[in-house]
Amino acid sequence: MRILILGYPCSGKTTFSEYLADALGGINVVHTDKYIPIGYSGACDALLSDLNRNTPSVIVEGVLAYRLLRRIANGTELKTPLTHIFMVQSPDDVILKRYKERERLGKTEKKLISFCRSLDTIYKGVEQKIKQQYGIKVVYIDGTYPLYKNAMDVPQKHNE
Repeated sequence: MRILILGYPCSGKTTFSEYLADALGGINVVHTDKYIPIGYSGACDALLSDLNRNTPSVIVEGVLAYRLLRRIANGTELKTPLTHIFMVQSPDDVILKRYKERERLGKTEKKLISFCRSLDTIYKGVEQKIKQQYGIKVVYIDGTYPLYKNAMDVPQKHNE
């Protein structure tokens, strides 16, 4: 099982990935933020390399997941393909509040919103291709609800 979790910064991706990993018996979660210091292009290469060496069951979460999805849509292959995509969504005011609470430095509110829109552009550019080529249904999750009761499409763990 290969799960990709997308969403804006501070939308609830990490919290949801931890919830989902626990619900699936503790499968590995890869947080893409750890790759960002390499630089976006190199980070995506390193992430792909690690995923191709990793166990078949993994949850990948973080804003770098958008770039990974674009690479996959454009022909980069994973040894074990994606099976599920979750899009964690929270309203802009919730994201901005969380962002300020976490005292994230380096981005003004305007830059954060611009960055979020650039993620939308990446996703819209690959959404149909991913759905058609790979038959992956995107499940939308409300990132403001801590127990994720709307995640009834959470996949069941299969023995591999």
